[in-house]
Amino acid sequence: MVDATNRNKMHDILRYYGTLLFDCYGEGKIAYEEGKQYECNFGIGQLFDGSIYFVTDADIIISGKLSYIFEELDKKFNFNGKTENGLTITFCTKGLVLITGPIYLVYKISLFKIETNTNDPIQKINFGLTNFLFTGNCNDGKELSVNLPNLEPITIRQLPDYDMIVKQLNDKKFINVTSELVISLKNDAEFEKVEAISRTICYLLSICRGSKIVWMYYTCFDEKGIVICQVRMDPTIFPLSSLPELIPSDIFWVNSTKSFLEKSYLATIDYPILKEYLGRLSDLYIDARIGSGYIDTQGLKSVVLMEIIVKYVLADSRFEIKEIILEDDEDLKMNIKNVIKSMIQDKNIRSALYENLTGINRTPFKKLIERLCEKIELKVDESDIESFVKSRNALIHTGFFSCEIDNPEERKTDQPSFDTFKEYRFIINFIDKIFLKLFN
Repeated sequence: MVDATNRNKMHDILRYYGTLLFDCYGEGKIAYEEGKQYECNFGIGQLFDGSIYFVTDADIIISGKLSYIFEELDKKFNFNGKTENGLTITFCTKGLVLITGPIYLVYKISLFKIETNTNDPIQKINFGLTNFLFTGNCNDGKELSVNLPNLEPITIRQLPDYDMIVKQLNDKKFINVTSELVISLKNDAEFEKVEAISRTICYLLSICRGSKIVWMYYTCFDEKGIVICQVRMDPTIFPLSSLPELIPSDIFWVNSTKSFLEKSYLATIDYPILKEYLGRLSDLYIDARIGSGYIDTQGLKSVVLMEIIVKYVLADSRFEIKEIILEDDEDLKMNIKNVIKSMIQDKNIRSALYENLTGINRTPFKKLIERLCEKIELKVDESDIESFVKSRNALIHTGFFSCEIDNPEERKTDQPSFDTFKEYRFIINFIDKIFLKLFN
């Protein structure tokens, strides 16, 4: 049993790194790969931003020379311990070690698991979601119920301090868990399937709100509602985007949120390529929409995202379009080379032109976007497509927005001009429409 003084000291060390979302204490054993083992007291805590710190009293480990200490601390080890209330805690790490004093060590780790001794089957899993703001369709707006194929109805529930958490999140710096995604299992064999489904749902929710949404922990329950185990991890998390939500989280858009999740989930089932690229598309979309940092960088990220979508178009048979126009273009290349040879005397210039010949046989970027809009039934003015392509070409080839190319005076100011910001918002709005249609 950890004595009160030791426990309080470890608690203070964990709190030094930030506000604790979760913490526990107990006794355990550090086991290194070569067989060395050390008994220790421990504390482990997760902060609101997901970071996980493990603190242990290390007077037994730190008993040799200083050079030996650092060599020892850098090795991978397994940890197995018991919390004060008798739960088993395990993890494996070669994490970053931080020495905080003569008898305490702190490791930054990425994941740990807490278990009971029961072997009862898992009936339900609650995933703690960050950043998901919503008004529900049941329980006075505190729960959102969604129907997905081959699953019991899933529920997303607001946490008890939801309103206070939302106020903190709205300063665009704070990060916290807002709600829990509840998924029921029919049997233990469904566990891995449900975990994968939870990640798919997070990707889709991220697109729906335009902010990065992940789960920071999950808790498994038996049929009586008793906790079987809990896993906590340190995911990549960002604050809420400063741009408007794609589908708003207020009460007037409840049905739209529900509909988006149900239809977009079906789209990932119907189109395997969309499912394959879902994580990448979602992450790139959110990264482009975060709205922080240099606006030129955000604009560049946005048009690169469209390049990725175009690659998806080329790989999906639904769109009936290929990157290469002619399968066999050798005769074409030879004829063009002969023309170049007859007109250009300089060998170096001729060589550079020859290297660029493959571009002649590639479908223009504008044509790819037109075909994409046509196939997903997105009505877009021709002028909007031309404006987007113009922005894309400027950002890809120069790093500047097209308005900055047209008016060089705008590049001389430290702050983006109104026209620059307007062009960036146009790009994001165009991509928003693509995503809504792409996911039905």
